[in-house]
Amino acid sequence: MLVVGLKGLCSRYRLPQVDMLLALILTTTAAVFFGWSTPGPESRPALAGSGAVLRARPTLAIPKIKFWLVKETASSALAISLLGLLQALASAKSLADKTRQRLDYNRQCLAEGLANLAGGFCQCLPGSGSLTRSAIN
Repeated sequence: MLVVGLKGLCSRYRLPQVDMLLALILTTTAAVFFGWSTPGPESRPALAGSGAVLRARPTLAIPKIKFWLVKETASSALAISLLGLLQALASAKSLADKTRQRLDYNRQCLAEGLANLAGGFCQCLPGSGSLTRSAIN
């Protein structure tokens, strides 16, 4: 209900589409404020998964570059990255056509590249857009 209400406010006042982000921030703030993430009388928090998520998050680390490994995997990594980028651009174009939004290919490529670069410092797997996930969202 919060997302639907925020989406209506964003469209009515022509604000940026940050309804999902605002809903996430508001519900997280409410969980902390009401103490849903701290242990209660039964020594379990109301939101039992919140502690496990915080303990399992990756730490920042500078990747160790092994140049012999770069040489061996460069062609495969290039193919995977191009395939992921093409898939992301295809799904972005499809969704932009449906919603009649303007798509800037350069901005899309830069955003995906920067996200994957930043993810490398957090021990993440490479990410890409997917038509099935994006269409459902």
